[in-house]
Amino acid sequence: MKNNNLVSLIATAGIIAGTTAGCTGYDNARTPAGHEGYVFHDPIFMGKQEFVETQVGPTSTGLVWRQFVENIDMRPDTYGEKYKIVTNKDMNLTFESYARIKLKQGTVKEIVEEFGGEDWFENNVKRPYRSSVREEVRKYDPFEVKNNTEKIAVDTLTRLRERYDGTPIIFESLDIGNIDYPENVQTEINAKVAADQRLERSKVETYIAREDAETLREIAKGKRDSQKIINETLTPRYLQYEAIETYRQLAKSENTTFVVAPTSNEGTGMPLIIGAN
Repeated sequence: MKNNNLVSLIATAGIIAGTTAGCTGYDNARTPAGHEGYVFHDPIFMGKQEFVETQVGPTSTGLVWRQFVENIDMRPDTYGEKYKIVTNKDMNLTFESYARIKLKQGTVKEIVEEFGGEDWFENNVKRPYRSSVREEVRKYDPFEVKNNTEKIAVDTLTRLRERYDGTPIIFESLDIGNIDYPENVQTEINAKVAADQRLERSKVETYIAREDAETLREIAKGKRDSQKIINETLTPRYLQYEAIETYRQLAKSENTTFVVAPTSNEGTGMPLIIGAN
């Protein structure tokens, strides 16, 4: 009798457990907008997790027995990294990089099964990304890094695109910025910049002074040449001609009487005008 009661109790417990599992084993796996979902079946007691399908959000599987989803954000995002490295001249250099990365549409299955799912960046991209940036920066003298950030970014981006070609990972852009040197080095850089600025200002001032002097020389030369031309052309005959022209203009006046007489041995010279009084 006791054995029968025990069997009944075990059977009842099994029914209750099965009923509870049945009530809690159904789920409506949702995938939000901008994401792709990796839908899989996860059995309770025996078997292994199995891929079912992918879905593009916003959507859901509906109420399904033991089906779950791992959602991957496929939208572009910026991944910033900070660095403190020793350059080729044993100088500490700190800077940052910013890579804009997105995942190729329709590749959620590959991302989950081969690239670590939600941890795809940490597991498969972060280390190569940082290594590529450091290697490109170390190619330059530390004082040249600031002037070559654009080239460093382009070369790093090219390397990363080649590395991840054919994968779901797409590098859209990359930037290098916020470069800082040690304080004593920064002081030297500032002093050098100030000295270069003073030198450039001195060059400009010297150029201006040289141009001003050249202008004055040209003006003096012009005056000299002009005076030479005047001295060579003021002959007695030319002066006589100018005198005759002067008489002609004066003769047009109706209110004044002029007496014209020779003023030189040649018979005519500059007019001599005597007032009425």
